Amino acid sequence: LLHGEDLGSQKWDATVALSQTPGDLNFDGVVDSQDCSVLKNNYGESGAWWIQGDFNHDGIVDEKDLAILNANISNGSCDL
Repeated sequence: LLHGEDLGSQKWDATVALSQTPGDLNFDGVVDSQDCSVLKNNYGESGAWWIQGDFNHDGIVDEKDLAILNANISNGSCDL
C-alpha cells in the first residue's frame, strides 16, 4: 500500500505504470485533452513524474512522453 510520502516517488510511478493507461495523468480512465493540457504545461521540465507527464520514467517531460500520450489518446492528438 502506498502512503502520501510515496506520491511522486519511483515506487509510486512504477505502481501507476502497471495499473494505468499510458498518458492518463489524472487517472480518470481515459487519455484526452485534459491529460494533454497537463503534459503541455510540464513540457521540458526535468525532475518530473507520471502525474506531470513523464511516462517513460527518464525524469523529463519531452517528445517521447508526448508520443506515448498520443499513442493512447481517445480523440485526436496532443499537439504542442
